[in-house]
Amino acid sequence: MKTDNFKQIVTQVISSREELFLIDIKFSSKKDIFVEIDGDAPVTISTCAGIYKEIIGLCEEFLEEYRLEITTPDIDKPIVNRRQYKKNIGKSLHVILNDDNVFKGLLKNVNEDGLLIEQHLSKSKTKSKDKNLENELKISFEEIKESKVILNFNN
Repeated sequence: MKTDNFKQIVTQVISSREELFLIDIKFSSKKDIFVEIDGDAPVTISTCAGIYKEIIGLCEEFLEEYRLEITTPDIDKPIVNRRQYKKNIGKSLHVILNDDNVFKGLLKNVNEDGLLIEQHLSKSKTKSKDKNLENELKISFEEIKESKVILNFNN
């Protein structure tokens, strides 16, 4: 079995579960394969184990030469799939646009065109008499170079 065939099988296994989606498949020079998955809801260890068993069952001979690992994205990794935005509604994002403008704010909504972010502007950045202003910003997916969830350990 070739790596392209393996990737096709992994894609089929993941896509057979509507709540999951494939982020990446990486082959290392040390004969490791890293399959990174995510879901519309948090992905559990038992879900990763089930995917692992299913892939092993379909690719046993190919995987005799490799070590397979099923993972979910690290918490500090950029968002790479549009479906990842939906599960992060209500969380703060750091968004870098293609023109290198940077925005931080609360992800309020996601649709097929892009994001709605609520920015909080402090009085020092505005000429308003109000202490804090809320500014909603629509960003299309095509404008986004990179976005990450901002970790908040206060809650």
